[in-house]
This record gives sequence, structure tokens and C-alpha cells, in this order.
Amino acid sequence: MNPFHISIQKRHYVLPLGTYIPADIFKKIDISLEIEAQAHARAQLIVQQAEKEKKALLAAAQQQATEIVEQKRIEMESTLLQRHVNWLVQAEQLDKVLVEQARSRIMQAITTVVQSWAGEQSVDKILITRLSDQVEEMAEQGVMILSAHPQQLTALEQAMGDRLKLRADANLAPDQAILASPLLSLKISLSDHLSQLVSWLHESSVILQDES
Repeated sequence: MNPFHISIQKRHYVLPLGTYIPADIFKKIDISLEIEAQAHARAQLIVQQAEKEKKALLAAAQQQATEIVEQKRIEMESTLLQRHVNWLVQAEQLDKVLVEQARSRIMQAITTVVQSWAGEQSVDKILITRLSDQVEEMAEQGVMILSAHPQQLTALEQAMGDRLKLRADANLAPDQAILASPLLSLKISLSDHLSQLVSWLHESSVILQDES
């Protein structure tokens, strides 16, 4: 080792005044500067960690806010959909009520027209028409006897001629007649047929309602 070798170190700080500066002064200054540097480094780490935590908190808050907004959107859509469904159900129920009311009015009008038409027709003419069809169908069954109300006998005799035997029956209504052969007895009632027609119209309306 060279006893005349002198080590020179450059210091980046202001030195105390004086011709001679003891080594312990340099040591204290170096220690102080090192402590200060470590403090700055720790402070920098703390700032960086705080920045990371801040970003994480902001990201979590943003995610939570997004989830809340999405949940609210779903709830609002569900509420609006439910309201729309309820409105459609109510509208459909209203349509059914209106259709049923219209159907009821139509059936009532048809019934009134049929009944009015039947009331305007000549009973003996309708009865003769119905009996003529039955007489043709039963012509091969032998002698036929027609029982009818006394007031209808004249018209029936003129229409039927000698194709069957006529017999007055006061127990029958003017719109009723009984056509009998050795094999079959058939009772015709125009009022019953009218009632059956009205009932059939109403039953048809109910069937159409169920199918709709």
C-alpha cells in the first residue's frame, strides 16, 4: 500500500466551512443523506401503492356501478314487459267481451228474424210442405193415416188428395200433425222445429266461441 496515496471522493452537497473537516462530519452527512434517500424511496413506494389502490378502487366502483345500472335496466325492462303483457291480456279480455257482446246481439237478431219470419208464414202451407216430403219417403210402407187439427183438414185434403187417409184430432195444435203407417209413426210440430232451430243457432255460437 502506498502511504502517499490519497483517496478523493466527490460530494454533491455543501461542505462546512473550514480548512480541515473531520471524517465523522462526512459520515454523519452521508448517513443523513442516505436516510433522506431511503425516506424518499419509501414515500415513492407509498405513493405508487396508493395510486394502485386508487385505480383498483375506481375500477371496482366502476364495475359495481355498471352492475347496478345493468340490474336496474333489467328490472325496468322486466317491469315494462310485465306492464305490456298485462295490457295485452286486458286488451284480449276486452276483445273477447266485445266479441261476445257482438255475437250475442247477432244471435238475438237472427233469432228475432227467424221467429218473425215463422210468424208471418202460413202454418198450413209450411205443414203441407213438410208432410209432402214425408209422404214421398213413406209411400212404400202401405196405407198412411194423417191426423191433424180440424181447421187444417181442408187445406191438407186439397194438397194431399187421396194419397192418405185424413183424421181430425182436436188434441193436436194447429201446427202439429201425425203421419202414421203400419211401420212408422211420425209427429211433426212446426213450433218445436222452430225452437230446435233457435237452439241450434245458439249452440253453434257457443261452439264457435270455444274454438276461438
